[in-house]
Amino acid sequence: MTSLLKVDEIQDAAGKKILQNTGSILQVKNHTLDGGSQSTTSTSLVASGLTIDITPTSSTSKFLILASMHECFIADAQKAIGIAIAKDGTRLYDTDSATLGYITGATNNYFNVNLQAYDSPSTTDTITYTVMVRSIYGSSVAWNSDNTPTFLTVMEISA
Repeated sequence: MTSLLKVDEIQDAAGKKILQNTGSILQVKNHTLDGGSQSTTSTSLVASGLTIDITPTSSTSKFLILASMHECFIADAQKAIGIAIAKDGTRLYDTDSATLGYITGATNNYFNVNLQAYDSPSTTDTITYTVMVRSIYGSSVAWNSDNTPTFLTVMEISA
C-alpha cells in the first residue's frame, strides 16, 4: 500500500508560505514616478526617484528588475544620458557604453529606454533597487519629461 499526501500550501508558524515551485513568482513590487520632468547635469550617477525596497523570502531567491524610463530628453547634439539599475548603491547594469540619445546634428531629442537586470542577492535582508542617471558629457539630461510616467518593477522568483 502506498500513501499520497496532497496539500495546497505549507506555511511556517507565522502563516508565511514556505514551499514554492522553482520559477514561481513570490512577490512583485512596482514604483511609478509621474511627478513631472526631472533633470541633471551631473556626470556621476544620481537617483532618478525610482526606488523599491524589497525583503527576499529566501536567500536562494532570484530577482528580475525591469525599468522603463519614458520621455528621456537631451537638448543638445553630441550629448548622451547614462542610466543604471543599482542594488544598495552598486550598479547591476548600466547603459554607459551605449551613449543613449546621442545624435550628431539635431537638438531636442526625446526617446524611451527600457532596462532589465537579473540578480541573485543570496540574502534575506532588505534590498534597495534604484534607477540612477547621469549626463555622460555634462549637459542637461532629463527623464519623465512632459509628465510621462516612468516605472520600476522588481519580481522575486523562487530558485
